[in-house]
Amino acid sequence: MENIVAIIPARANSKSIKNKNIIQINKKPLIAFTIQAALKSKIFKDIIVSTDSKRIKKISEKYGAEVPFLRPKHLSLDKTPTYPVIKDVYLKIKKLKSINYKYICILQPTSPFRNHKHIKEAYSKILETKNADSLISCQRVPHNFIPEKLMSLNNNHFVNYRNLIGLNNINRNSYKIYYARNGSAIYFTSPKILEKSLVGKNTILYEMDKISSIDIDDHQDLEFARSIAQNFKKII
Repeated sequence: MENIVAIIPARANSKSIKNKNIIQINKKPLIAFTIQAALKSKIFKDIIVSTDSKRIKKISEKYGAEVPFLRPKHLSLDKTPTYPVIKDVYLKIKKLKSINYKYICILQPTSPFRNHKHIKEAYSKILETKNADSLISCQRVPHNFIPEKLMSLNNNHFVNYRNLIGLNNINRNSYKIYYARNGSAIYFTSPKILEKSLVGKNTILYEMDKISSIDIDDHQDLEFARSIAQNFKKII
């Protein structure tokens, strides 16, 4: 266990699903999956939940995280970016604990299938990669969503497409591979980088599979996750 702090941002209000961060999956609050994965990874000195909710605070503490203070209202708005939230928590926890942390790890609470192995692998990768100052978890973009296949509509007609004409002649394997930040949102960054940004110029990626990358954003995501959790219990 090193001087690394895990920060789990979990505000109370959600437009898509009421009380999303503590909604039940397999009779367990959603945020508990992330807290337990962080604990089981055994790499964190501290695991801190940032929330404006006393209810989320109580549940988070029950599962082993710390909530030493509630998030200010001005950092709990719908349009509040992640960066100022994380910076605020980090500066407060650093002062409270009097610890110079080596890394800050941000874990979103809406990803029940990101487990302790993913966290440990991501941490190992940033340690092993020379000059890396931050890391972001990613998922390979499905072939049907790559830029070469994106189209828009104008008067019910496809426009701004590249390869619709001659579609039968396209070989899937010939396309460039793209990556996108995934819902699991494992971010590792250093205190120096966090002074100005969430990630630095030398950011590396940690690739995750589809199921592990699931991010519960709406009711369809929730039902999908519940189905997976019920039928494939071994992954959680």
